Amino acid sequence: MAYLALGRLGAPGASKVLIQRVKMGRPARETEGILLALGLTRDHVVLPHLERMSKQRKDGLRRAAVIALGYLEQDLVAPLLIVRADQRKEEDKMVRILALTGLARMQPDPELFLELMRRRPDAISDADEEAAWVLGLAALGGTDALREVAQYAKKNHREQVRCAAMAATIVIGGKDARALAQRLMNDDKDVVQRAALLAMIVHSRVNSDPMLVEAFVNNTDEQIRRTAVCGLVYLRGAAARAQLVRYLDNKYKDDVRELAKALIVELDRDERAARMINRARLQVLLDQNGWAPSWNLNRAANALIYRILNLENALSRRGAGQAPGASGGGPDRGRAAAATAPSPEEEDLRHHLDRHPYIDQRDHIEFPPVW
Repeated sequence: MAYLALGRLGAPGASKVLIQRVKMGRPARETEGILLALGLTRDHVVLPHLERMSKQRKDGLRRAAVIALGYLEQDLVAPLLIVRADQRKEEDKMVRILALTGLARMQPDPELFLELMRRRPDAISDADEEAAWVLGLAALGGTDALREVAQYAKKNHREQVRCAAMAATIVIGGKDARALAQRLMNDDKDVVQRAALLAMIVHSRVNSDPMLVEAFVNNTDEQIRRTAVCGLVYLRGAAARAQLVRYLDNKYKDDVRELAKALIVELDRDERAARMINRARLQVLLDQNGWAPSWNLNRAANALIYRILNLENALSRRGAGQAPGASGGGPDRGRAAAATAPSPEEEDLRHHLDRHPYIDQRDHIEFPPVW
């Protein structure tokens, strides 16, 4: 954690200290933490060291280096990440996904977009990787990528990829992107409808239509209903109050009535605060589902921190079972449980990091202020 703190604070001389530690050849887990810390400094002098480590034989080191590269300036690292996203150059699927995740945070660049398109494989066997390609192409291509995104949205059989296409319309913006999102609001999969509804709420921030969410308040999916009602307050503020009062009627589902009641209280207390709170609720839905390019790299970095600190399974290890080959209630069972169960400190730290991710800074969020 000391390395991460040093990198995050960007203290004078931090890069020099961290580079020295990398050269010392520390254990793999420790080196992964140092590499992430190098990226967090956002200092251009760390680039050669991260580039070198992104070509290491160990998958863990390459993954950490690629995550770290994603935090540096676009002009410096985009070409490197494009190479690491190429199946012909990088054999580890996770490294490729992480490279695309870093690219998805970047700004449109026609030359980089064409280079990424050139390296896109004809077939992608993994849904996570294909979804990452959608977001990476949308970021670098902007409106030039809309045609590609539309193909993913309309023809891809993987719901995860269609969801990514909906998130990509937020990145691209404009009337055509909105029309694409609107088309998938009638998708036959609930999860795609959720993504499309979130995208449409962002696209509708200028000319908000109360009927946009009305059709989803009685949806069979509870998360869609919640998204619709929160979106109403985010878009319309005090003008949504009359509609919320109608949702108190018994003809609406219990969760809708309870949420409407709570949101009326929020609006009556402070309209601006209510809109900001619901903006945050909607953004969290994007974040949690992996549909927010502004957060996805942080998400990967925080997962790496769990690994570095051996907290990946800190909660599930509480009920650690018997030793391999031991039966039932033999004496080895207690020793095995004691050896693998997390300490109270590990549990406390995991709970804390679940609630308060260590890396939580970002340049923007997908839901803009509408007040």
